[in-house]
Amino acid sequence: MTAPLDAEVEGWWSKEAFSVVPLHFFCNCSLKGFQGRIAGLPVAELERMVAEVQNHSAAGPGGSSHLVKCHWCASEYELDEPALDAVFAMRAEAERS
Repeated sequence: MTAPLDAEVEGWWSKEAFSVVPLHFFCNCSLKGFQGRIAGLPVAELERMVAEVQNHSAAGPGGSSHLVKCHWCASEYELDEPALDAVFAMRAEAERS
C-alpha cells in the first residue's frame, strides 16, 4: 500500500526541511508575500522583532543568526547577518519610494 499523497506533501514541506533558508527563498505563502510583510514593517517594529528573536537564535560559524516567523503561515526562517541586512535595506528602499 502506498502512502497517501497528503503524507508525501507533508514530508516535502516539513519544518525540518525548510527551517534554515536564505531570505530570497519563498515561504509557504510565497516569496513576495513573505518579503512584502517584512519590508512593510515600520523600522521600530522590525528592530523590536529582531531583538526578540535574537534570544532564541544560536550563533553559527562566522556570526549569529535570527529566527524570523512569517506572519501569514507561521513558517520560521533563520536569517544570517547578511540576510538580515538585506531586510533592513529593503525597508529603507520601500521608505524612499
